[in-house]
Amino acid sequence: MKQRIWELDALRGVCIIGMVLMHFAFDVSVLFGLSQVNTHPVFRFFSAYGGIFFLLISGICVTFSRSS
Repeated sequence: MKQRIWELDALRGVCIIGMVLMHFAFDVSVLFGLSQVNTHPVFRFFSAYGGIFFLLISGICVTFSRSS
């Protein structure tokens, strides 16, 4: 059985949760007109870099899974 690298799994989980929360906050701000949600630094970070980090970490996981 291959040993999983839990740090990569944890980072991937954080990225997924961040993207879900970012999309939820964006939808809430559009539905209810809460513009202060879009200017929060955490929201701006995940909207700018969340997808990039997720793709980078997923690429690393795919690379590790193909090598012995």
